Amino acid sequence: MKKDKYLIIAFDSTSHALDLEDKAKNKMQGRLIPLPREIEAGCGLCFASLELDQEKWLGFLKDEHVQYAYMKEVIF
Repeated sequence: MKKDKYLIIAFDSTSHALDLEDKAKNKMQGRLIPLPREIEAGCGLCFASLELDQEKWLGFLKDEHVQYAYMKEVIF
């Protein structure tokens, strides 16, 4: 089975996760998924993207005023 590398953006609250989902629509690649077991964050949801450019994501999150806990590259 082929595994892919994703950039995971984790959140402390579900409302922050939903905020990113709404703001990223038609602008950034990715979707909300249940948080993988190996990652710990407050709300149980994360945004997974094949777009691995963390600087691009940091700029987007800052420009859109999206709160997040952390981001990390994972393979699954």
